[in-house]
This record gives sequence, C-alpha cells and structure tokens, in this order.
Amino acid sequence: YPPPGTSVPMQGMAPPGQVTMDRLLQSEGIMMKQLTNECCRCFCCQPNIHWTLHPYAKDGGDMANQDAEVWVQEDASYCGRCWSCSAPGARATTYRTIDGAPDKNAPTSLRSVMTHEKGSTCGQNVIVMITDNGPLRCPCCCYLPYLRTRDGSGKLLGKTKYLCDMCPFVPKFKVEDANGQDVYYIRPDVCCLGACVKIKCGGPKGKCCTVPFLIRDPRTLSQIEDAEITDLWAGFTNECCTKRNLYGIKFPSAASAEQRATLVGAALLIDVAIFEQQS
Repeated sequence: YPPPGTSVPMQGMAPPGQVTMDRLLQSEGIMMKQLTNECCRCFCCQPNIHWTLHPYAKDGGDMANQDAEVWVQEDASYCGRCWSCSAPGARATTYRTIDGAPDKNAPTSLRSVMTHEKGSTCGQNVIVMITDNGPLRCPCCCYLPYLRTRDGSGKLLGKTKYLCDMCPFVPKFKVEDANGQDVYYIRPDVCCLGACVKIKCGGPKGKCCTVPFLIRDPRTLSQIEDAEITDLWAGFTNECCTKRNLYGIKFPSAASAEQRATLVGAALLIDVAIFEQQS
C-alpha cells in the first residue's frame, strides 16, 4: 500500500466495494486485460486498443468471470495506427483511464481519472526488409517511445521511456517521477553477457514460456521484491483467435500512488512497443 500521507491522483468518492482506479492503486497490483479484438487485424486495419483493469491475481486468476469497472480507452489517429507493425511504439496516442463499465463508443470528451500520452516518435525498431522467413527489423536508438502519465486534472505524475544501450536487442525502460528523477528500471533477466533476453520456462496454465519485465532499483539494477510486469496466459480463445493480451502488474510495496499510476503507463508502453507487433 502507498506510504501514509501519499496522495492518490484520483478524485471523488465511490460506494463501498466498487472497484475504482483510486482503489486499484492502493492494492498490491493490477490485472490489465485487453478489451479490443484483434482477430481481423492486418496492417492498416489496426484498431485502437482498449483495456479493462481488475484487482491483481497471481497467474491471472479467473479473469473470464470478472466484470470490468475500470477501463482504458485509446485515442490514436488512423494514420499512426497504420504503422504500428512496421514501427512499434511510434504512433502518437492517448490512453484515458475511466471509472465505470467499458463503452468502446464512448466520446473522448468523457471525463478521465488518469491519462497516459505520447507524441509521434521513432519506433523501438523498424522493418527494413521482408524475407521468406518474415520481416527483418533494425533497432532504433534515438527519439524513442515514451509515455507521460497525468492525473485527471492534467498534473504530471511521471514518465516511462524506452531505452537504447550497447545491447539493443534487450528491451528496457526507465521510469521517472514528475521531476525527472529516476524511480525504477524495468528489464527482463538476461543471458549471454547481457546480450539476450532470458526466457522463463514452466509458466502457469498454457503460458509455458514467459518474459517477465522485472521492476528494478535504478541504482543497483536488482529486482525490488517480486515487483514485475508479466504477460500472462489469457485463455485459449484470447491467445489463438482474438489476440487479446493479459498483463499482471505487481507493484513494489513502498511505491507511492503516483509511482503506481506511472507503472500502469509502463505496462501500456511495454505492450505497444514490444508485444503488439507480435499480434
């Protein structure tokens, strides 16, 4: 739970027992379930990707029977979405977090309790050639994807940035607070002297192999407790047909509400920059 005296970036009171973004940020973590069906996605047919948020459950829990009371609405231009596969993470977009049941046709003027936003950037990689074995991608190392997290009034809470270093094939992210100070470093475990991602095998349910993005101390690079952002098994239909992802976000216990809100933005950036291109 956030330390005493830490402000929560949401406003308003809700009935007891109702799930709100305010209350989710005071829990141990959040499940982020993709709402948008990507079964018919094909380059220019890329839709806006909407999400629902749920209380944290280790290994995903029983997400099929959970009603959504908080959701995330993406608002990105059609032109930007056309390049989502060719340059993942490049498009300008805004994710608006809304308390209440999902409505994919809701107007963008609907009041949000939190936003995650970015302008147009380079992708974290770009397709340079199509071969018989699939696309050949080249990593980008400048003007990289990011997401700024703001509360309902527009106050900056933090920022997540995609990083490039001597090992460009290992995805890594930096989380900053509103003052630009480093708060977290997010990266999977690595092998081969840090050049390759280390895959975790023996995962739960149908997800036998995963790549957990561990939330680390920015100075020591050690994982903070069991904090991580993990791509979980979303069920056979979601994994194989509708291409809906499911993420578990486990917060560091000492994280403030502002830091937890920014980590939700980090999970969205991981999806749009890493996993979305694999759909």
